Amino acid sequence: MRKNLLLLFTFLLSLNISSQVTIKRETETQETIEWINSKFVEHQFESEGTKQVQYFDSVREIKGNYYLAGTHVQETTKPWGFSRAFFIPLNKINNVKFVEKQNNYWLEIKIKNSEDAILITKGDDNWSKKENIAFMLDKSLDDDNLRPRLTKAFEYLMELYENTKTEKF
Repeated sequence: MRKNLLLLFTFLLSLNISSQVTIKRETETQETIEWINSKFVEHQFESEGTKQVQYFDSVREIKGNYYLAGTHVQETTKPWGFSRAFFIPLNKINNVKFVEKQNNYWLEIKIKNSEDAILITKGDDNWSKKENIAFMLDKSLDDDNLRPRLTKAFEYLMELYENTKTEKF
């Protein structure tokens, strides 16, 4: 009887710890996504009537893989405006880096082995796969030294869904 109670107690304790880890990961994920989104809004790139708006919604599990889900909108009165959803597989990200352009930065996320693994919609049910995705941001990022912190935030999300260690941004 005592052995059964000890096993039951151990089992319930492990369920509680597992539940706490899941809650912590969900909280950390939400806080990180909110922080990234706040910086993306604060430093969104705008030029000649065209504005780049991008934000992340959540991390979603699809067939055992975790995807960073979001939306990229190019607002303009010109004919090249668009809105598309994207899903970035966190466990397949090779690197996150900033590429300096003449008037802005592109935060570029590349997939390991150049695999076409990022899902992007170009309309209702028209999906394509790409090996990278880029987000345009204003150079005002440098005013607050945000490029390394944004890179670290993405690495932290990757860590939350993998077995690597990165300290919080």
